[in-house]
Amino acid sequence: MCVVPVIVRHKFSNRMIKTYAMFDTCSQATFAKMNLLSNLGIQGRKTSITVKTMNGEITKASEVIEDLEVTEASNKNEEKIWLKLPRTFTQEDLPVDSNEVATADKLAKWKYLDGIKDEINTDVNIEVTLLIGANCVRALEPRKVISSKNGGPYAFKTLLGWCIVGPMESQNKSTSACCNKIMIAQMVRVIPLLLGLLK
Repeated sequence: MCVVPVIVRHKFSNRMIKTYAMFDTCSQATFAKMNLLSNLGIQGRKTSITVKTMNGEITKASEVIEDLEVTEASNKNEEKIWLKLPRTFTQEDLPVDSNEVATADKLAKWKYLDGIKDEINTDVNIEVTLLIGANCVRALEPRKVISSKNGGPYAFKTLLGWCIVGPMESQNKSTSACCNKIMIAQMVRVIPLLLGLLK
């Protein structure tokens, strides 16, 4: 599971929040947990979205927010590159298995990844409040790649940091599986629009 520490800000807020973002190339949209908006001191515009996953289709209330920006949380780069997120929808929760989030300790058994251990998250108290989907290509684009060896994970570096892809725990020990494939459609209020056209 590809999770990176990031710093988030909003155009109309002077707050900057350190959090964790999950990259999901199978999602057509970008999502934020409601508590991230609260921490930033902002509100979105109320809307409804239809979410399609492997479990079916559901229409639910959401908020849409524009002008969120993210940058890597590492202090190694003196000059931060801020990346504007596409239109983002809120969710109460995000599907994340914290056991599959890479940490420096978990990478210790794969010596070929020793060179990037210092750039990997060490915080075990992880809360992922962003899911960045395939509609934010620049965030997901690989810039460097370390190939897998002996069945271990592989790593790729993005503008927001290193992503580790592959099981962090033994698959024999795992009791759960997470599969994300998210399609959404934003519901538009058609009746007020039609009334306006008839005037």
